[in-house]
Amino acid sequence: MPRQPAAVNAGAPETMHDDTIAAIRLLVLALEMHPEDLATLQVYGDMAEHLADLIDDYIDTDD
Repeated sequence: MPRQPAAVNAGAPETMHDDTIAAIRLLVLALEMHPEDLATLQVYGDMAEHLADLIDDYIDTDD
């Protein structure tokens, strides 16, 4: 049985629009190219951990 994304368990829709997923992929690529920017985003919490959770929940990494 597939695991529900954490966001779904919190009441969010099960899927996101393809445009949103594409934007998340681009953000991940940008942060891979410029990891120093994670320090700037740290004011919002542990962005690396949040993004990892988001990717795990919504983005198929088997591409």
